Amino acid sequence: MPFLLVKPEPSSQIGARPRGSEAGLVETTGDGAPAYRFDYWLGDDLVGSPPVFLVTARLKEALAGLGPPGGFAFEPVRVEASSFYRRSNPGRELPAFWRWRVEGRAGVDDAGLWRGHDLVVSGRVFVALLSGRLEQAEIVQFRSS
Repeated sequence: MPFLLVKPEPSSQIGARPRGSEAGLVETTGDGAPAYRFDYWLGDDLVGSPPVFLVTARLKEALAGLGPPGGFAFEPVRVEASSFYRRSNPGRELPAFWRWRVEGRAGVDDAGLWRGHDLVVSGRVFVALLSGRLEQAEIVQFRSS
């Protein structure tokens, strides 16, 4: 199966982050875990404001079950709802998420970043992603040229 470029559901305003921080990441908690502020969430198990990607616990399990990862790892992240999210989604809680740290080479490893921000996944990772909800993601065949 060819490699695929996946543009996940965005969940935060890229311009609304502290200077020098990654999209959506707002602080580091006392335990060293970064915090991610959601402005909106339509329910996908993979979300992000590249180069930061988050997966639900369910999708993390599917990806971890692939065996030795090729180009990615997971780390804890604390999620919080922005005031906009709370006003727009009264009573709707966010599930637990994990940061999906993508460190591989696009088109070579199971997960990599193309041009520093576009998520590129192998066929086996894509199959694992399909075990979750990806209704808002844009998926196209990856072409390096």
